Amino acid sequence: MPIKPAVELHASQGEYLRYILKPRGDRANMTFADRARSIITDADFQNQDRLEWRLQSAAQATGNIALTVRNAAGDTIGTYIFTAAAGSDRSYELGLQFVNAVSYELQVDRLDGSNQVVEALGTVMLAAPPNLQGVGISVFLEN
Repeated sequence: MPIKPAVELHASQGEYLRYILKPRGDRANMTFADRARSIITDADFQNQDRLEWRLQSAAQATGNIALTVRNAAGDTIGTYIFTAAAGSDRSYELGLQFVNAVSYELQVDRLDGSNQVVEALGTVMLAAPPNLQGVGISVFLEN
């Protein structure tokens, strides 16, 4: 099933996107970015065989919504924070290189604050060629 290209995140419910990336053949070569900059790379996972991270939403007292990137345990990865008003959107792209790995399995789900799956956004297998591929998701922010 291909990855759904757009999703709403409800910050008042503590919703987040969970990404699970499994390289086959060797270690991953990946970059997760928004339209402005790279957010995390495979170097943030210290040679793990299974990479898992969250794009976490949080409602702020100002009424805005903050997005951060966290590991599977919920700890912050890097310094990324994006803050915007409800109704805003942001595009994210996962770039994959086929330098070491021969294929990747990517699974993306939307979960609530109690870590329950709200929506399965899809699972996809990616293999070379081409040697550089990307998977994008547009995120719409709601309270």
